Amino acid sequence: MESKNKRLPGVLYLCMILTGICAQIIRSNILVFEDGVNVLENIHSSLFILRIAFICDLLMAAFFLLTAWALFNRLKRVNMNLSLLFLLLTVASVSVISMNMINHIAIIEVNSAGYLGMNGADDTVLASRFFSNLHGYGYLISQFYFGLWLAPLGIVLLKSKLAPRYFGVMLIAAAFGHLFEMFVSFLFPGNEILTYPGLIVGMVGEFSFCFWLLFKGIK
Repeated sequence: MESKNKRLPGVLYLCMILTGICAQIIRSNILVFEDGVNVLENIHSSLFILRIAFICDLLMAAFFLLTAWALFNRLKRVNMNLSLLFLLLTVASVSVISMNMINHIAIIEVNSAGYLGMNGADDTVLASRFFSNLHGYGYLISQFYFGLWLAPLGIVLLKSKLAPRYFGVMLIAAAFGHLFEMFVSFLFPGNEILTYPGLIVGMVGEFSFCFWLLFKGIK
């Protein structure tokens, strides 16, 4: 039982990653507005799949909160203030993610049967793209807090002997990576290639820590 409990944060973290990736893959394959009016065919034939993506994102947010809670319970004895800080930053990020899902469901609504007869194809494409862009910016806002929560978590790991110290360094680097990606996306829209360094640093730090939690765990 103890072995399972110490791996619980890793299981929750992995579930968060997988559900988030699933939602993102679905959206990126359906909401391709470069196809013009053809995007409507993709959306109309995939409304149920978009609803699955909606559920995946909500599950991701829930797993994120549960991951932070599980880590808080194990690390609060090391430093209560920093542990409480990364928990509160998680709550802030999850709140933004949850509210941002309104934009996701809005895409589904403007393409549903009740609205299609009221608007032309061009208006529907514009509305869908508008809500898709809002959804993307909402994610960037949540990423600000997502990046910040990794910094106090990394500092706590550096102070503790519950995990290898290099994970603390990697998570702090991942925090800066996510923040770099977020700021570049806002300041230089349309230049996604500039966000790759931050994205790679963030992913390496998070995936490494996730799999360590999964196979070793924190008592």
